Amino acid sequence: MKRCSTIFLKIAVILIGIPVLA
Repeated sequence: MKRCSTIFLKIAVILIGIPVLA
């Protein structure tokens, strides 16, 4: 569970970070 949530968190950060950097 923890691993899945960690991966999901990383994906969320990337999805949010791309528009910010762009």
